[in-house]
Amino acid sequence: MHIVDEHQKKVSAVKCNTCDTLLKFDSAKTGTSHVLKHTRSCGKNVLTQSSVAPFLRLGVVPKKAKDANLEKCTKVCAKDLRAFSMFETTAFTDLAQMILDTGATHGRCNVKDLLPSGVTVSRFTQKKYESLRTELLPTVRKAIAEGLACGASTDVWTDDHRKVSYTCITLHYIDDAWEFNTRIICTCAFPSGAKKMALNLKTELLKQLGEFGLVPDEIDRLVFVSDQGANVQAALSQWVHKSCITHVLNTVLKHTFKKSKEGDEEHDGDEEESILLERGEMHRMSHISKDILQMLVQFLQPFKQATEELSGSKYCTINLVALWKTTLMTPCQISESQADPVPLRILKHSTSPQWKMIETFLVFGNTTKICFHQWHNWQEKYFVPASSVSCESAFSISGRTLENRRTCHSTASVNALLFLNSNM
Repeated sequence: MHIVDEHQKKVSAVKCNTCDTLLKFDSAKTGTSHVLKHTRSCGKNVLTQSSVAPFLRLGVVPKKAKDANLEKCTKVCAKDLRAFSMFETTAFTDLAQMILDTGATHGRCNVKDLLPSGVTVSRFTQKKYESLRTELLPTVRKAIAEGLACGASTDVWTDDHRKVSYTCITLHYIDDAWEFNTRIICTCAFPSGAKKMALNLKTELLKQLGEFGLVPDEIDRLVFVSDQGANVQAALSQWVHKSCITHVLNTVLKHTFKKSKEGDEEHDGDEEESILLERGEMHRMSHISKDILQMLVQFLQPFKQATEELSGSKYCTINLVALWKTTLMTPCQISESQADPVPLRILKHSTSPQWKMIETFLVFGNTTKICFHQWHNWQEKYFVPASSVSCESAFSISGRTLENRRTCHSTASVNALLFLNSNM
Protein backbone atom coordinates (compact mmCIF):
# COMPACT_ATOMS: atom_id res chain seq x y z
CA MET A 1 0.00 0.00 0.00
CA HIS A 2 1.01 3.64 -0.39
CA ILE A 3 0.47 6.73 1.74
CA VAL A 4 1.11 10.43 1.09
CA ASP A 5 3.60 12.18 3.39
CA GLU A 6 3.72 15.87 4.35
CA HIS A 7 5.47 16.69 1.06
CA GLN A 8 2.70 15.10 -0.98
CA LYS A 9 4.92 12.24 -2.01
CA LYS A 10 3.82 8.63 -2.21
CA VAL A 11 5.56 6.38 0.29
CA SER A 12 5.30 2.59 0.46
CA ALA A 13 3.97 1.41 3.82
CA VAL A 14 2.57 -1.58 5.66
CA LYS A 15 0.01 -1.78 8.46
CA CYS A 16 0.26 -4.00 11.51
CA ASN A 17 -2.74 -6.31 11.62
CA THR A 18 -2.62 -6.39 15.41
CA CYS A 19 -2.40 -2.71 16.44
CA ASP A 20 -3.02 -0.95 13.06
CA THR A 21 0.35 0.86 13.23
CA LEU A 22 1.67 2.20 9.87
CA LEU A 23 5.33 1.50 9.04
CA LYS A 24 7.44 2.60 6.09
CA PHE A 25 8.33 -0.30 3.87
CA ASP A 26 10.85 -0.40 1.05
CA SER A 27 12.75 -3.65 1.03
CA ALA A 28 15.37 -2.26 -1.33
CA LYS A 29 16.20 0.78 0.88
CA THR A 30 15.05 0.21 4.46
CA GLY A 31 14.88 -3.57 4.61
CA THR A 32 12.49 -5.46 6.87
CA SER A 33 14.30 -5.45 10.22
CA HIS A 34 12.16 -2.62 11.62
CA VAL A 35 8.98 -4.52 10.71
CA LEU A 36 10.26 -7.63 12.46
CA LYS A 37 11.25 -5.57 15.50
CA HIS A 38 7.75 -4.08 15.72
CA THR A 39 6.16 -7.52 15.42
CA ARG A 40 8.15 -8.78 18.39
CA SER A 41 7.47 -5.73 20.56
CA CYS A 42 3.82 -5.16 19.65
CA GLY A 43 1.86 -4.82 22.89
CA LYS A 44 -1.17 -6.66 21.55
CA ASN A 45 0.81 -9.50 20.08
CA VAL A 46 0.19 -12.56 22.24
CA LEU A 47 2.39 -15.60 21.89
CA THR A 48 0.26 -18.68 21.46
CA GLN A 49 3.10 -21.18 21.68
CA SER A 50 5.41 -20.78 24.68
CA SER A 51 7.11 -24.16 24.64
CA VAL A 52 7.55 -27.35 22.66
CA ALA A 53 5.84 -29.40 25.36
CA PRO A 54 2.55 -29.86 23.42
CA PHE A 55 4.49 -31.45 20.58
CA LEU A 56 6.19 -33.99 22.81
CA ARG A 57 4.58 -37.36 23.34
CA LEU A 58 4.36 -38.92 26.77
CA GLY A 59 7.35 -41.18 27.11
CA VAL A 60 7.25 -44.77 28.31
CA VAL A 61 8.90 -45.03 31.72
CA PRO A 62 11.34 -47.97 31.81
CA LYS A 63 11.17 -50.50 34.62
CA LYS A 64 14.58 -49.46 35.94
CA ALA A 65 13.35 -45.89 36.46
CA LYS A 66 10.16 -47.14 38.14
CA ASP A 67 12.17 -49.29 40.54
CA ALA A 68 14.41 -46.35 41.44
CA ASN A 69 11.33 -44.19 42.04
CA LEU A 70 9.79 -46.93 44.20
CA GLU A 71 12.88 -47.01 46.36
CA LYS A 72 12.71 -43.23 46.86
CA CYS A 73 9.02 -43.44 47.80
CA THR A 74 9.78 -46.18 50.32
CA LYS A 75 12.51 -44.01 51.81
CA VAL A 76 10.06 -41.11 52.22
CA CYS A 77 7.60 -43.34 54.09
CA ALA A 78 10.36 -44.76 56.31
CA LYS A 79 12.25 -41.54 57.07
CA ASP A 80 9.35 -39.09 57.31
CA LEU A 81 6.83 -41.66 58.65
CA ARG A 82 4.27 -40.91 55.96
CA ALA A 83 1.39 -43.09 54.82
CA PHE A 84 2.03 -45.54 51.98
CA SER A 85 -1.00 -44.16 50.15
CA MET A 86 0.21 -40.54 50.13
CA PHE A 87 1.55 -41.00 46.60
CA GLU A 88 -1.96 -41.84 45.36
CA THR A 89 -3.64 -38.62 46.49
CA THR A 90 -4.79 -36.13 43.88
CA ALA A 91 -2.89 -33.26 45.51
CA PHE A 92 0.43 -35.13 45.46
CA THR A 93 0.05 -36.38 41.87
CA ASP A 94 -0.77 -32.82 40.75
CA LEU A 95 2.40 -31.56 42.43
CA ALA A 96 4.54 -34.32 40.91
CA GLN A 97 3.09 -33.70 37.44
CA MET A 98 3.75 -29.97 37.75
CA ILE A 99 7.40 -30.65 38.64
CA LEU A 100 7.77 -32.98 35.64
CA ASP A 101 6.16 -30.43 33.31
CA THR A 102 8.44 -27.69 34.62
CA GLY A 103 11.48 -29.81 33.85
CA ALA A 104 10.18 -30.61 30.38
CA THR A 105 9.62 -26.91 29.65
CA HIS A 106 12.67 -25.28 31.24
CA GLY A 107 15.15 -28.15 31.25
CA ARG A 108 16.78 -30.06 34.07
CA CYS A 109 17.03 -28.04 37.27
CA ASN A 110 17.68 -28.50 40.98
CA VAL A 111 14.41 -29.42 42.68
CA LYS A 112 15.48 -27.42 45.75
CA ASP A 113 15.23 -24.29 43.61
CA LEU A 114 11.65 -25.19 42.74
CA LEU A 115 10.20 -26.34 46.07
CA PRO A 116 9.40 -23.53 48.55
CA SER A 117 10.39 -23.48 52.20
CA GLY A 118 7.99 -24.17 55.03
CA VAL A 119 7.87 -20.48 55.97
CA THR A 120 6.97 -19.52 52.40
CA VAL A 121 4.18 -22.10 52.27
CA SER A 122 2.84 -20.92 55.64
CA ARG A 123 2.69 -17.30 54.49
CA PHE A 124 1.11 -18.20 51.15
CA THR A 125 -1.49 -20.33 52.96
CA GLN A 126 -2.72 -17.23 54.78
CA LYS A 127 -2.79 -15.21 51.54
CA LYS A 128 -4.72 -17.95 49.74
CA TYR A 129 -7.15 -18.17 52.65
CA GLU A 130 -7.85 -14.44 52.54
CA SER A 131 -8.28 -14.53 48.75
CA LEU A 132 -10.73 -17.46 48.69
CA ARG A 133 -12.70 -16.09 51.63
CA THR A 134 -13.13 -12.80 49.78
CA GLU A 135 -14.37 -14.70 46.71
CA LEU A 136 -16.80 -16.83 48.74
CA LEU A 137 -18.55 -13.96 50.55
CA PRO A 138 -20.42 -12.53 47.51
CA THR A 139 -21.73 -16.00 46.65
CA VAL A 140 -23.11 -16.51 50.15
CA ARG A 141 -24.59 -13.03 50.26
CA LYS A 142 -26.22 -13.55 46.88
CA ALA A 143 -27.84 -16.76 48.09
CA ILE A 144 -29.23 -14.99 51.15
CA ALA A 145 -30.34 -11.87 49.25
CA GLU A 146 -32.26 -13.87 46.64
CA GLY A 147 -34.17 -15.80 49.25
CA LEU A 148 -32.22 -19.02 48.74
CA ALA A 149 -30.86 -18.62 52.28
CA CYS A 150 -28.15 -20.67 53.94
CA GLY A 151 -28.03 -23.44 56.46
CA ALA A 152 -25.28 -23.34 59.07
CA SER A 153 -23.91 -26.18 61.17
CA THR A 154 -21.63 -25.72 64.14
CA ASP A 155 -19.96 -27.76 66.85
CA VAL A 156 -17.27 -27.49 69.51
CA TRP A 157 -14.30 -29.72 70.24
CA THR A 158 -10.96 -29.69 72.08
CA ASP A 159 -7.68 -30.86 70.54
CA ASP A 160 -5.91 -33.68 72.34
CA HIS A 161 -2.46 -32.08 72.55
CA ARG A 162 -2.71 -28.44 73.60
CA LYS A 163 -6.25 -28.72 75.02
CA VAL A 164 -7.40 -25.73 72.97
CA SER A 165 -11.15 -25.50 72.42
CA TYR A 166 -12.30 -24.82 68.86
CA THR A 167 -15.64 -24.09 67.25
CA CYS A 168 -16.35 -24.64 63.57
CA ILE A 169 -18.95 -22.96 61.34
CA THR A 170 -20.02 -24.52 58.04
CA LEU A 171 -22.44 -22.96 55.55
CA HIS A 172 -24.75 -24.96 53.27
CA TYR A 173 -26.58 -23.51 50.26
CA ILE A 174 -27.84 -24.28 46.75
CA ASP A 175 -26.33 -22.02 44.10
CA ASP A 176 -27.72 -20.83 40.77
CA ALA A 177 -26.32 -23.93 39.06
CA TRP A 178 -28.47 -26.12 41.33
CA GLU A 179 -25.41 -27.50 43.09
CA PHE A 180 -25.45 -28.19 46.82
CA ASN A 181 -22.45 -26.53 48.46
CA THR A 182 -20.90 -27.19 51.87
CA ARG A 183 -18.23 -24.66 52.86
CA ILE A 184 -16.26 -24.35 56.09
CA ILE A 185 -15.93 -20.61 56.67
CA CYS A 186 -14.05 -20.54 59.97
CA THR A 187 -12.48 -22.64 62.69
CA CYS A 188 -11.79 -20.41 65.65
CA ALA A 189 -10.28 -21.01 69.08
CA PHE A 190 -12.00 -19.93 72.25
CA PRO A 191 -10.21 -17.20 74.18
CA SER A 192 -7.77 -18.64 76.71
CA GLY A 193 -9.54 -19.41 79.98
CA ALA A 194 -13.05 -18.88 78.59
CA LYS A 195 -15.54 -21.63 79.39
CA LYS A 196 -17.70 -23.22 76.70
CA MET A 197 -20.83 -21.59 78.09
CA ALA A 198 -23.78 -20.60 75.91
CA LEU A 199 -23.07 -16.87 76.18
CA ASN A 200 -19.40 -17.27 75.23
CA LEU A 201 -20.28 -19.56 72.33
CA LYS A 202 -22.91 -17.15 71.02
CA THR A 203 -20.50 -14.22 71.29
CA GLU A 204 -17.82 -16.12 69.37
CA LEU A 205 -20.27 -17.18 66.64
CA LEU A 206 -21.44 -13.60 66.09
CA LYS A 207 -17.84 -12.38 66.06
CA GLN A 208 -16.69 -14.92 63.47
CA LEU A 209 -19.72 -14.49 61.20
CA GLY A 210 -19.22 -10.73 61.39
CA GLU A 211 -15.54 -11.02 60.50
CA PHE A 212 -16.51 -13.22 57.56
CA GLY A 213 -18.61 -10.30 56.31
CA LEU A 214 -22.22 -11.10 57.22
CA VAL A 215 -24.34 -8.37 58.78
CA PRO A 216 -26.81 -9.08 61.63
CA ASP A 217 -29.80 -9.19 59.27
CA GLU A 218 -28.09 -11.86 57.16
CA ILE A 219 -27.11 -13.87 60.24
CA ASP A 220 -30.73 -13.85 61.42
CA ARG A 221 -31.75 -15.65 58.21
CA LEU A 222 -29.45 -18.58 58.82
CA VAL A 223 -30.92 -21.91 59.92
CA PHE A 224 -28.54 -23.58 62.38
CA VAL A 225 -28.03 -27.32 62.79
CA SER A 226 -26.10 -28.76 65.74
CA ASP A 227 -26.01 -31.63 68.19
CA GLN A 228 -28.17 -31.70 71.30
CA GLY A 229 -25.58 -30.22 73.63
CA ALA A 230 -27.29 -27.95 76.14
CA ASN A 231 -24.74 -25.14 75.76
CA VAL A 232 -24.94 -25.18 71.95
CA GLN A 233 -28.74 -25.24 71.90
CA ALA A 234 -28.89 -22.36 74.38
CA ALA A 235 -26.40 -20.35 72.31
CA LEU A 236 -28.49 -20.83 69.15
CA SER A 237 -31.87 -20.18 70.77
CA GLN A 238 -32.05 -16.73 69.15
CA TRP A 239 -32.18 -18.24 65.65
CA VAL A 240 -34.01 -21.06 63.91
CA HIS A 241 -32.38 -24.26 65.14
CA LYS A 242 -32.65 -27.91 64.10
CA SER A 243 -31.14 -30.90 65.89
CA CYS A 244 -28.64 -33.07 64.04
CA ILE A 245 -30.59 -36.18 63.03
CA THR A 246 -27.56 -38.47 63.25
CA HIS A 247 -27.01 -37.45 66.87
CA VAL A 248 -30.69 -38.10 67.53
CA LEU A 249 -30.35 -41.63 66.12
CA ASN A 250 -27.24 -42.20 68.21
CA THR A 251 -29.02 -41.00 71.36
CA VAL A 252 -32.02 -43.23 70.66
CA LEU A 253 -29.86 -46.33 70.21
CA LYS A 254 -27.80 -45.59 73.31
CA HIS A 255 -30.97 -45.13 75.34
CA THR A 256 -32.42 -48.35 73.91
CA PHE A 257 -29.45 -50.52 74.88
CA LYS A 258 -29.09 -48.80 78.23
CA LYS A 259 -32.72 -49.58 79.06
CA SER A 260 -32.28 -53.18 77.92
CA LYS A 261 -29.57 -53.64 80.58
CA GLU A 262 -31.73 -52.34 83.42
CA GLY A 263 -32.87 -55.14 85.67
CA ASP A 264 -30.09 -57.46 84.51
CA GLU A 265 -28.44 -58.47 87.75
CA GLU A 266 -25.77 -60.56 86.07
CA HIS A 267 -22.32 -59.04 85.78
CA ASP A 268 -21.06 -58.10 82.35
CA GLY A 269 -18.05 -60.44 82.39
CA ASP A 270 -15.42 -57.72 81.97
CA GLU A 271 -13.23 -59.26 84.67
CA GLU A 272 -13.21 -62.69 83.04
CA GLU A 273 -12.59 -61.16 79.64
CA SER A 274 -9.57 -59.21 80.88
CA ILE A 275 -8.07 -62.36 82.45
CA LEU A 276 -8.52 -64.41 79.29
CA LEU A 277 -7.13 -61.57 77.19
CA GLU A 278 -4.03 -61.39 79.38
CA ARG A 279 -3.51 -65.14 79.05
CA GLY A 280 -4.15 -65.13 75.32
CA GLU A 281 -7.09 -67.52 75.75
CA MET A 282 -9.94 -65.48 74.30
CA HIS A 283 -11.04 -68.59 72.41
CA ARG A 284 -12.44 -69.85 75.72
CA MET A 285 -15.13 -67.18 75.63
CA SER A 286 -18.47 -68.91 75.26
CA HIS A 287 -22.16 -68.41 75.76
CA ILE A 288 -22.29 -66.00 72.81
CA SER A 289 -25.38 -66.67 70.76
CA LYS A 290 -24.55 -66.24 67.09
CA ASP A 291 -28.24 -66.04 66.23
CA ILE A 292 -28.80 -63.14 68.61
CA LEU A 293 -25.62 -61.45 67.42
CA GLN A 294 -26.68 -61.81 63.78
CA MET A 295 -30.16 -60.49 64.57
CA LEU A 296 -28.60 -57.50 66.35
CA VAL A 297 -26.37 -56.75 63.36
CA GLN A 298 -29.35 -56.97 61.01
CA PHE A 299 -31.31 -54.65 63.28
CA LEU A 300 -28.53 -52.04 63.37
CA GLN A 301 -27.66 -52.20 59.66
CA PRO A 302 -30.49 -49.83 58.54
CA PHE A 303 -29.43 -47.33 61.21
CA LYS A 304 -25.89 -47.41 59.85
CA GLN A 305 -27.15 -46.85 56.31
CA ALA A 306 -29.40 -44.00 57.45
CA THR A 307 -26.55 -42.32 59.32
CA GLU A 308 -24.24 -42.53 56.31
CA GLU A 309 -26.84 -41.22 53.85
CA LEU A 310 -28.07 -38.42 56.12
CA SER A 311 -24.46 -37.32 56.67
CA GLY A 312 -23.89 -36.40 53.02
CA SER A 313 -22.33 -33.02 52.31
CA LYS A 314 -22.64 -32.91 48.50
CA TYR A 315 -26.39 -33.45 48.17
CA CYS A 316 -29.60 -32.47 49.95
CA THR A 317 -30.34 -34.53 53.06
CA ILE A 318 -33.22 -32.80 54.85
CA ASN A 319 -35.68 -34.32 52.37
CA LEU A 320 -34.60 -37.84 53.40
CA VAL A 321 -35.41 -37.53 57.10
CA ALA A 322 -39.11 -38.44 56.89
CA LEU A 323 -38.46 -41.35 54.56
CA TRP A 324 -35.72 -42.77 56.75
CA LYS A 325 -37.92 -42.35 59.83
CA THR A 326 -40.58 -44.51 58.18
CA THR A 327 -37.98 -47.01 57.03
CA LEU A 328 -36.46 -47.35 60.51
CA MET A 329 -39.74 -47.49 62.42
CA THR A 330 -41.43 -50.07 60.20
CA PRO A 331 -39.28 -53.10 61.14
CA CYS A 332 -39.56 -52.13 64.80
CA GLN A 333 -43.36 -52.18 64.69
CA ILE A 334 -43.94 -55.39 62.71
CA SER A 335 -44.48 -58.38 64.98
CA GLU A 336 -42.74 -61.71 64.48
CA SER A 337 -46.08 -63.42 63.88
CA GLN A 338 -46.44 -61.71 60.50
CA ALA A 339 -45.32 -64.42 58.13
CA ASP A 340 -46.16 -62.38 55.07
CA PRO A 341 -44.89 -58.78 55.60
CA VAL A 342 -47.31 -57.17 53.16
CA PRO A 343 -46.94 -53.67 54.73
CA LEU A 344 -43.23 -53.75 53.95
CA ARG A 345 -43.85 -54.50 50.30
CA ILE A 346 -46.51 -51.79 50.10
CA LEU A 347 -44.18 -49.26 51.75
CA LYS A 348 -41.33 -50.14 49.42
CA HIS A 349 -43.56 -49.92 46.37
CA SER A 350 -45.08 -46.59 47.41
CA THR A 351 -41.84 -44.87 48.43
CA SER A 352 -39.47 -46.03 45.68
CA PRO A 353 -40.70 -43.46 43.11
CA GLN A 354 -40.44 -40.69 45.73
CA TRP A 355 -36.87 -41.69 46.59
CA LYS A 356 -35.86 -41.54 42.94
CA MET A 357 -37.65 -38.25 42.34
CA ILE A 358 -36.21 -36.50 45.40
CA GLU A 359 -32.67 -37.71 44.78
CA THR A 360 -32.70 -36.38 41.21
CA PHE A 361 -34.72 -33.19 41.52
CA LEU A 362 -31.60 -30.99 41.55
CA VAL A 363 -30.34 -32.51 38.30
CA PHE A 364 -33.81 -32.16 36.78
CA GLY A 365 -34.00 -28.51 37.77
CA ASN A 366 -30.57 -27.78 36.33
CA THR A 367 -31.10 -29.48 32.96
CA THR A 368 -34.56 -28.09 32.26
CA LYS A 369 -34.09 -24.62 33.81
CA ILE A 370 -37.59 -24.74 35.29
CA CYS A 371 -38.84 -21.40 36.55
CA PHE A 372 -42.01 -22.61 38.25
CA HIS A 373 -42.58 -21.17 41.69
CA GLN A 374 -42.75 -24.61 43.31
CA TRP A 375 -39.22 -25.44 42.16
CA HIS A 376 -37.99 -22.15 43.58
CA ASN A 377 -39.57 -23.11 46.91
CA TRP A 378 -37.77 -26.44 46.81
CA GLN A 379 -34.49 -24.62 46.35
CA GLU A 380 -35.32 -22.42 49.32
CA LYS A 381 -36.20 -25.25 51.70
CA TYR A 382 -33.66 -27.94 50.95
CA PHE A 383 -30.54 -25.96 51.78
CA VAL A 384 -30.80 -27.04 55.44
CA PRO A 385 -28.60 -30.09 56.17
CA ALA A 386 -30.01 -32.99 58.16
CA SER A 387 -26.86 -33.33 60.25
CA SER A 388 -23.84 -31.42 61.48
CA VAL A 389 -21.43 -34.15 60.37
CA SER A 390 -19.61 -31.69 58.10
CA CYS A 391 -18.35 -29.93 61.23
CA GLU A 392 -17.32 -33.24 62.78
CA SER A 393 -15.34 -34.07 59.64
CA ALA A 394 -13.41 -30.87 60.33
CA PHE A 395 -12.49 -32.36 63.71
CA SER A 396 -10.90 -35.39 62.07
CA ILE A 397 -9.05 -33.13 59.62
CA SER A 398 -7.75 -31.04 62.50
CA GLY A 399 -6.64 -34.27 64.17
CA ARG A 400 -4.38 -34.95 61.20
CA THR A 401 -3.20 -31.33 61.25
CA LEU A 402 -2.38 -31.27 64.96
CA GLU A 403 -0.34 -34.37 65.78
CA ASN A 404 2.28 -35.18 68.38
CA ARG A 405 4.94 -34.10 65.89
CA ARG A 406 3.06 -31.00 64.78
CA THR A 407 1.62 -29.10 67.72
CA CYS A 408 3.20 -25.74 66.88
CA HIS A 409 0.54 -24.72 64.35
CA SER A 410 -1.10 -21.47 65.37
CA THR A 411 -4.88 -21.23 65.55
CA ALA A 412 -4.75 -19.01 62.45
CA SER A 413 -2.92 -21.75 60.54
CA VAL A 414 -5.47 -24.36 61.65
CA ASN A 415 -8.28 -22.07 60.51
CA ALA A 416 -6.64 -21.42 57.13
CA LEU A 417 -5.82 -25.10 56.49
CA LEU A 418 -9.35 -26.32 57.26
CA PHE A 419 -10.85 -23.53 55.15
CA LEU A 420 -8.64 -24.37 52.17
CA ASN A 421 -9.34 -28.08 52.58
CA SER A 422 -13.05 -27.34 52.19
CA ASN A 423 -12.88 -24.67 49.48
CA MET A 424 -9.97 -25.53 47.16
